[in-house]
Amino acid sequence: MIPDMKYIQPLVIAALFTVVLLPACTADAQNEPAVPSLPTGVMDRFAEMDVAVSGGQVPVIYTPGFEQRAFQVRDELKEASRFFESRLQVQHVYNVAILDEAHWGNVTPVPYGFPHPSADLTVVFLPAHTDVPATQEYVNRYQDATPEVIRGISASGYEFTGAAEKMIDIIGFHELGHLYSYAAGIRMHSNWFSEFMANYFTCYYLQVEKPELAAIWENMAELVVAGQRPAYTSIPDFEQIYVGVGISNYTWYQSMFILKAASVVRERGIGFIHDVINAFPAGSDEPGLTISEQTARLEAIHPGFASWLATF
Repeated sequence: MIPDMKYIQPLVIAALFTVVLLPACTADAQNEPAVPSLPTGVMDRFAEMDVAVSGGQVPVIYTPGFEQRAFQVRDELKEASRFFESRLQVQHVYNVAILDEAHWGNVTPVPYGFPHPSADLTVVFLPAHTDVPATQEYVNRYQDATPEVIRGISASGYEFTGAAEKMIDIIGFHELGHLYSYAAGIRMHSNWFSEFMANYFTCYYLQVEKPELAAIWENMAELVVAGQRPAYTSIPDFEQIYVGVGISNYTWYQSMFILKAASVVRERGIGFIHDVINAFPAGSDEPGLTISEQTARLEAIHPGFASWLATF
């Protein structure tokens, strides 16, 4: 990934829902904006809290009373980690935190319910509950769902509200996408590319190992994109405003990234990841690439990126 971790956006990373209260990021000439980050020493904060801890390959920290959910989420993420580490021959050590609203507020400033990693990539936070505001972002769109989307979600084995709640857990795989993009040695030159690659890792894992969850992930994205086009739709807007575009608008951007990633995964699989590692190597001393320069490299890797980006 990224010698600097600017594009692992800790306050919103991955959640298809963004925190509107955060200040907008401003881009400099190299398209590398300064971003807010979580307080350091996050693991030290847990030592002062009445949380339970279970060790192992992927330790889980959780609010007492939520052991079943904590172990379920931890095991799902651990399975995905094994997949990424086996396919890419990399490792990343992290912890999972499954917290209720009170514990959550003691350790992270991100509003409750929005999955995200700590700034140092050592903790992935997910809520102890799934009926959180982020879920409502999808439930509110049910009336816009086409018959194809409803059938696609039903094929997953979930009814619509259950699928919307499961999105919270699926976003955990997106978080791992950010972590393993870094571990694989990809340098992110922009917000949009960081989010796209996290979605690529997610789609790759789900299509290969969890097709029922891929059906939820991709059909929910179809639902969002088929709705009303939001106020902000350009990549330059995403780079400059980022989370400031608002929850629904940010969800639209992420859904566009998901659908493109899902399409490329079906054509290229892991080969695309290897090509990206070679084209955007971490540790490179080259200056940050402009959007046009990123597009040109991606077009060389997989023709069609330029025309796709032109649809924004």
